[in-house]
Amino acid sequence: MITGICKRLALVSASAAFAVGVAQVPASANAQWQISGSSYSSCAYASGDYSYSYTGMKGGRKSYDARWDLRVGRSSCDSIAHLRVRFDYWDAGADQWLDSGWKTIASSASNNGSSQQHSLVANVRFVACDYTSSSGNYGCMPVK
Repeated sequence: MITGICKRLALVSASAAFAVGVAQVPASANAQWQISGSSYSSCAYASGDYSYSYTGMKGGRKSYDARWDLRVGRSSCDSIAHLRVRFDYWDAGADQWLDSGWKTIASSASNNGSSQQHSLVANVRFVACDYTSSSGNYGCMPVK
């Protein structure tokens, strides 16, 4: 059982994050990791804590409560660093799973951190990106 042990986790995809966690931890247990990563250019970087707990089945899929406390920063580059997240969430009104789409949750230009908790989610994934107003987000790589 992993409880209380910190482990590096490659979050190449949200399904990979949950697959690794669920495979190693009983369905009713909690799991927590220290995660970090940088954009392709290494200008943007992010790190912090990510945890989840299994909440049961919803709409034929495993659902989780997810929590994170992550920070983003940048090296001496001209671009801004963005931390982005995407996940599936259960919409009770529609009685179905929906995709959140990519959302910027932290930026080196303003709020450099994100502490959030979401219930009934799956397939959570994070990326660190470089950003300029002319190019938008680019060079995004998984936070692992």
